[in-house]
Formats: sequence, structure tokens, C-alpha cells
Amino acid sequence: MEPVIPTSLLSTAYEVKTGQLYSRPLTADEAGALAEDISENEMKLDDLAEEMKAMREDFKLRKKELVGRRKALITQKKTGQIEETGSTYIMLDRDNKMAGIYNESGIRISQRRMRPEEAQYVLEESSSNRVISIAANDKP
Repeated sequence: MEPVIPTSLLSTAYEVKTGQLYSRPLTADEAGALAEDISENEMKLDDLAEEMKAMREDFKLRKKELVGRRKALITQKKTGQIEETGSTYIMLDRDNKMAGIYNESGIRISQRRMRPEEAQYVLEESSSNRVISIAANDKP
């Protein structure tokens, strides 16, 4: 439906152009509706911003886990060893003054020199609960 144009405008106009883009002042109802739209839009933008922040934190955490895993894998590849948690057993070789460290499967995982406290012999007397320490060099 075509808008009704007052006859005074048509009769006094110098030129009539149809389909022109122009600006006009808002009515009070339009201004109120626009304010509501702006408010809704701002709330939606805030929600999206929070959702994006949560997604970034999730991606950051997932990336951190992968970077840590990559670092561990590269270290294992370079050293040719894998870190494990479990019981270890120290076996002393007093003749060679060495200590071997073994895992639960009985595989020697490392070897080192004996520490001074490990190089001492401990003898127990059966009649009393006294412990006598003798240095490794002073074998009986």
C-alpha cells in the first residue's frame, strides 16, 4: 500500500524523487523500542564474551596438557628413558664399593658409588640389642 502524500506537498514540490534513502527523527515509541533493543543486544554480547572467555580457558588448559605431554615425550626420546613411580631397591656391592638401584621387576635402573654411611658394616650381638658399627676398611 502506497503512503498517502498530502496534496500540498505534491503541488508545491520542485522535484519528486522516489526510492531515496534519508534520515528522520525517531518518535518516542521508536526511541523506547530502540533502547530495549540496545539493552538486549548488550546482554547478548556480554553472554558471548563470557562464553568466549570460558572457551579460551578450556582451550588453554587443553593446550597446556598437550604441551606438557610433548615435553615429556621429547625428553623420553632424547634420554631413552621413561620416568616411573614405584619401589626401588638398593643393593650394595661392598667388594666394588658400588650401589645398584633396582626396580620392582629386578631390573637395574642405575648404579652409583656407595655413600660413606652405606660403606659401614653393622654387627648385632645376640645377648643384647646393642649395634656395633665397624668401618668397611676395618673388616674383622
